[in-house]
Amino acid sequence: RRQIEQELEQSRERHREEMRSARAATMDDVLDLNAKLEQAAAARSEALKLVQEEQEKRRAAEERSQQAESAAEEAQSSLELALDAGVPPDDAAGAEGPRGVDN
Repeated sequence: RRQIEQELEQSRERHREEMRSARAATMDDVLDLNAKLEQAAAARSEALKLVQEEQEKRRAAEERSQQAESAAEEAQSSLELALDAGVPPDDAAGAEGPRGVDN
């Protein structure tokens, strides 16, 4: 009977040790996963920041393009009005001849 009790106690102790070991391994896994999640969140945040920067650049480029298109349309309109009024094309476009020479 004493031997059975000793074996039972040893079995319980082995089981406790296995459970401690399993909990420690699980905790390590949890900590590793948490670190990976933090890294993924940081990478996602950086990616979102880069996307936002690119969107801002694209919006600024589109705005500049629209401004340039508007300026070209205004210049074309001014040229057409000047031509309709009989102003020579070089003068209407704002071109200057060489200084001191009459065109």
